[in-house]
Amino acid sequence: MKKSIIYSGICAVALTSLFATAQIASAEVKSVQTDGKATFKIPEDTENPVKPGTDEEIVIEGDKINVQGVQLLHAPAFDFGTNELKAKGDDLNVVHEAFSYADNKEVKYAVPLFVQVGDFSGKRGTDWKVSVTQDATFKEADGHELTNSRIRIFNQSFTNNLNNSNASNMVNGITIPENGHAVIPVAGDTPDSLGVFSSKMLDTDEGTTNGSISSVVFKKAYDEANYGPKATDAPALDARYDDVQLNVPASDKAQAKAYATKLTWSLTVEP
Repeated sequence: MKKSIIYSGICAVALTSLFATAQIASAEVKSVQTDGKATFKIPEDTENPVKPGTDEEIVIEGDKINVQGVQLLHAPAFDFGTNELKAKGDDLNVVHEAFSYADNKEVKYAVPLFVQVGDFSGKRGTDWKVSVTQDATFKEADGHELTNSRIRIFNQSFTNNLNNSNASNMVNGITIPENGHAVIPVAGDTPDSLGVFSSKMLDTDEGTTNGSISSVVFKKAYDEANYGPKATDAPALDARYDDVQLNVPASDKAQAKAYATKLTWSLTVEP
């Protein structure tokens, strides 16, 4: 009886093994390849500007430039408002710019002044830079000039629509001395232009500006959440802020008239 039990167990194991071998027989596989293609080119048309720090397309006044796929999407206008004359001169705070959205252009929101560049050059490490010159001194209609008055920029912040936290590693801004300011020169000054924005020309996926939109905002610690329809305490359209000022010394003897000038913004892209 004991031998019969052992013999039956051996037979069971042998039959299971033969069955498993039959199941493992491999299927025959052959493959064929096809092509996948995608070609890109430098865009002919310019993109729409975005609210700095977001991907939200906005409508804002100003012309755009396209140089070898690098696009100057926005350069700011400087409005220093209406001011009372002072015997000792004055530092005039700048008025926010106004923007809207395409689906409701009538409703406008305040935003600090900014310069914005979209890089669609199609290559890493592109060398681009933006500079500005004030074409002439502030003048009124009868010819009186504010000879020594200059626009001063005290602070700046950087944004990128793909990676805000890395924006300062991708671009350079204005050289602003600590506890000081940069000056936009008038044509004929030395130097005669101010570099305001440039790429760091990094040939890395993390550092390239290619395929993204970068901004330098003339505001300390700019936070996009403080501006636009979702902001709980957004500034009024005519509100001013002191990160940008027009210094008007008493020696210019400003009159009770309206003064104006033009500024030229230049985009340079190296081959």
